[in-house]
Amino acid sequence: MTNKPPTLRSRIPELDGIRGLAIIMVLIWHYFHCLTGPTQRGTATFIASRLSTLTWSGVDLFFVLSGFLIGGILIDNSNHVGFTKSFVIRRLFRIVPAYFLFLLVFYSCRTLLSSSQYAWAVSSTVPLYSCLLMCQNFAMAITGTFGSNSLGVTWSLAVEEQFYALIILIFMTLGPRRASSTLLQFAVAAVMLRLFIPGFHTYVILPFRMDSLGCGFAVACIVRSENKVAWCLQHRRELLVTLALLLASAGAATWKGGMGELQHTFLAILYGFVVLLAVLNTGHSSMAILRCKALSMIGLYSYSIYLFHQLILGLMHGYFLGQRPAIQSTSEIAITLGALVITFGLSSIIYHTIEKPFIQVGKRYSYSPDKSHGRTVAGLTDGPA
Repeated sequence: MTNKPPTLRSRIPELDGIRGLAIIMVLIWHYFHCLTGPTQRGTATFIASRLSTLTWSGVDLFFVLSGFLIGGILIDNSNHVGFTKSFVIRRLFRIVPAYFLFLLVFYSCRTLLSSSQYAWAVSSTVPLYSCLLMCQNFAMAITGTFGSNSLGVTWSLAVEEQFYALIILIFMTLGPRRASSTLLQFAVAAVMLRLFIPGFHTYVILPFRMDSLGCGFAVACIVRSENKVAWCLQHRRELLVTLALLLASAGAATWKGGMGELQHTFLAILYGFVVLLAVLNTGHSSMAILRCKALSMIGLYSYSIYLFHQLILGLMHGYFLGQRPAIQSTSEIAITLGALVITFGLSSIIYHTIEKPFIQVGKRYSYSPDKSHGRTVAGLTDGPA
């Protein structure tokens, strides 16, 4: 590897691969790990289940990537006239159409389908108004549960939308330099909050998750500093060794049963290294797997996959087997694989017919009248986080 800085371009393909990796982790967790049930120690299923335990943190990887992308957009463009309006409109066109489609499908299924046969898929204790306002994570925190197998995944969308509102408020109030310092302080505070105010709420409420988002933001700051980029490039091998050690530590701790109260912070640092090295090594053969076309395509469809995968899984098992999802028998495994195929197919349709057209409309609202104005690092486009 050479010590040349990362090429500036409109997009870093490796970030699409990271997004694909994150959604694959989510799918493995929900479609395999959560469905295996009790397993006998030493069996192949037991080993596979233990090896897949860390896939629960796919959302943490999404958070780091989101902090990196959205933070970078604000660093580059927040001083432009009309930025706030453009940012809000572009975010709304990116997030709302597919999300509201999901809510429409979910509540239609809840109204029309048998509550007993499809209970796993359509039952919910989360109020509709909280979903419409994207504050369902507070309802979940109050009840101490996700409230629904299908709707429960939307807690992370609520956290991200609240993060968007917070970060733009801080940037508009304090300016880029002070805002950056404040956000990094919030990231440190999140660790303290989880330690001193433990409970289910620490998983679904924004202030307790700011370390993941903050690590992504820190990486966005690093790649915009010539001195820091130069240092990273000079010590790139050491950074790769550090990443390998972090991965090994995460794997060992997971195999033994978990990483304790600091697991989110540890994973935020780990995934921050992943994003940083992907940017520094963009185009290099060491990152070839992240540029894999299949992985990038999965990343492209990841938003709809994330929204619909649990609902489709529950509906398929309810329709064909009249029960909650499981993978204990051949028929259950076949139905689960079928749900996976349908999820990918439906998500591709939703992306091309709903997501992409609305994203293009949102891009009409430019962050800067002069498109050459401002510094944008590769990959820091307004794509899905």
